[in-house]
Amino acid sequence: FYEVLKFEKYIVRDKNFQITYHYRENLAAILIHTFNRGPKFVDYYWKPGKRFFPHLFIIYLLTIANLFFFIFLYELAVFILAIIIATIYISKTATQFLISLYFLPLIAVSFYFGLIKGIIIKLIK
Repeated sequence: FYEVLKFEKYIVRDKNFQITYHYRENLAAILIHTFNRGPKFVDYYWKPGKRFFPHLFIIYLLTIANLFFFIFLYELAVFILAIIIATIYISKTATQFLISLYFLPLIAVSFYFGLIKGIIIKLIK
């Protein structure tokens, strides 16, 4: 929101403008949505000089390395550590910690496979 306010003079104000948020009703819908965000993310950032291009390129290299050198266990350990750190960071209570510890890996893996799909699409083009 802070970034939007920097460009306030370019914002058109219209009292008739309406936003409708369609929430996802179950875990499957959330995971499908998250997976489908991956290719869109790649489509925007898969260009040298873009903010997340180095991160995407590292994901690409690690995925290729997994296929040829089987370093999966090292990556799995790093993933688990990152999930635990992120869960501690975003949780304010023990209940939030447990819920986040359950859902965050599912969402992260869904987004990861969406990123891989997006990278494959970019490489094929």
